[in-house]
Amino acid sequence: MNTIISKFAHLSWGIIVVHQLPVNRQTLWLRILGRDKVQQNAIEELRNLPSDYSHRDNVIELVCKLSTATQLFFILKVLDIAYQPNI
Repeated sequence: MNTIISKFAHLSWGIIVVHQLPVNRQTLWLRILGRDKVQQNAIEELRNLPSDYSHRDNVIELVCKLSTATQLFFILKVLDIAYQPNI
């Protein structure tokens, strides 16, 4: 195991345990990507940001798009339809 880890020691990467992040604005964007209660609380926190918060509307729009894309992917998977974007 140490050999495998030491092979990648030069890379700058890490694992984030989303449900263990502190609840503050600096971690809000990552917590939105969490699951269940962590995500629900983060979305509620986003909704409660002041309306003049600089990125509030943009982030709400991106979260809605992510939610829509995730739901679409789930529906396609249930229906066993492969997603084929128009490129």
